[in-house]
Amino acid sequence: MQQDYQFKCIGCGEDTTIRAQEANFILSRKDADGKPYTLPKRCKACREAKKARFAEKERLQRQLPDRARTDEVLNKLADGETVTL
Repeated sequence: MQQDYQFKCIGCGEDTTIRAQEANFILSRKDADGKPYTLPKRCKACREAKKARFAEKERLQRQLPDRARTDEVLNKLADGETVTL
């Protein structure tokens, strides 16, 4: 890729740019199955927020033995609500 990669974040709608060098690095990488990585669809802030949501979901799944309660809490987290145990 010769030019910078510009895209609109699917999380917040912000216009974001990744330098051509970074885009080439991402495209040259492969996952464990040998498939190439794709260019991001979210800005850095939205990627970090998504990772934090998934980490919180994992933590809550380990803490809550009751499956019905777990689903309730996970649905609230998916809606962006704050959950306290």
